[in-house]
Amino acid sequence: NTNHNTHLLEINALVINRKLIVNWSYSSNIFSEKTIRSLATNYIYELQTIIKHCMSIVLQDDFQPRMSLADLPEEKINEIVITMNDGGYQPPLFAVPGNGGSILPYFDLAQKFESEHPFYGLQDSGLDGMNNILNSIEEIAALNIKAIMNIQSEGPYHLIGHSLGGWIIFEMANQLEKIGHEVALVGILDTFAPMPCVFKDIIPINEDLWWIKNFMMLVSEYQNIPVELDFNKLKSLSEVQRLTYVLNYLKDHNIDITINQLKGYLQVYKKNVEINYSTEAKINSQITLFKACEFDEKLYKENIIALQKETSMGWKDFTSRTVDVKMVQGNHLSMIKHPHVEKLAKSLKNVISRNFINYKNTESESDPIKEK
Repeated sequence: NTNHNTHLLEINALVINRKLIVNWSYSSNIFSEKTIRSLATNYIYELQTIIKHCMSIVLQDDFQPRMSLADLPEEKINEIVITMNDGGYQPPLFAVPGNGGSILPYFDLAQKFESEHPFYGLQDSGLDGMNNILNSIEEIAALNIKAIMNIQSEGPYHLIGHSLGGWIIFEMANQLEKIGHEVALVGILDTFAPMPCVFKDIIPINEDLWWIKNFMMLVSEYQNIPVELDFNKLKSLSEVQRLTYVLNYLKDHNIDITINQLKGYLQVYKKNVEINYSTEAKINSQITLFKACEFDEKLYKENIIALQKETSMGWKDFTSRTVDVKMVQGNHLSMIKHPHVEKLAKSLKNVISRNFINYKNTESESDPIKEK
């Protein structure tokens, strides 16, 4: 524009439909059109260079986030605890999610405890794309314990974990017992007992599209959005372009996250699936296994099928007590969603009430009131 403005040169930029539109206004009495075109060309070149540099920092394979978990301040540790329900007068429930590290799958379940128990989700520390992602179940458990002790300083603790979260809460119970705390509930939601290399040879580790596809299937299950990505198109795109394509698809379905967060989610999901956990620990707490009624053998290898068919899914070897098995409607994913979550919540409440009565009886026996 060559209109006469209060400024000799104005540059106004606006993003419309994800496109950057830049409007240049200048005084033709001072500048020639050729000069402005030259400035605009250099401006666009420098802007593209900055964007490319920033994207390469976020997306390069050897990118190391800035915050080391060893240096996490207290407020960062507290950020992994998400208050999903702060009602109720009974002891809080701490819920650890499965692969992907997001607490969103627990949304329906948390609502069922509004009048009885505060409900806290423990999300993975790497989801923000800024913290290093922990490499072991033991490390994740230790960080979670630090976080829950800021809410509840002493036991007995009530823990539930779905899928990979089952391994994490088992390890949390193991570590809590070692430092003298009681765990009243080790509620494992459809997780088989720890075993090495569970997913070995069934995951194409170097196939980026496999990770994106399976991550999106998980998002679809819990966010109720269709998975209609053009995977043939994705094959031809670079890593940056793939993430941008997925990001735009999510935003089109009202899931508003940054590209840094999306990379964090994908990295956590991949790290969770690849994680190896083998332990000889045996806890003193009773394990309660909530086992999904539906199981599709076609989706799993023989070692997992064998564990699934064993009543306790292998957990009988990991506690000095018995494994209490509760059958729950639905499959591995749908059991914690409406409508099956109703049955799960009811079963959980019954177990918590029973364990509370047993705990009080044991407490009375160990410290009887003496008559004077």
